[in-house]
Amino acid sequence: TAKNGEVPEPDLLFLTTFGKDGVLPKGRAQDIVDEYRKALAAAISAAGDDLEV
Repeated sequence: TAKNGEVPEPDLLFLTTFGKDGVLPKGRAQDIVDEYRKALAAAISAAGDDLEV
């Protein structure tokens, strides 16, 4: 959940919206989050030292 007015990460927002007890149902919802996390990992890897935190 977002704290102090912060915008939640897209995968956490998706989990909050479509999940139950912190778990996504198998199927499309889980597939979407898996694809998002793969794309995020690839983007972070591609950014290398250029990543600003």
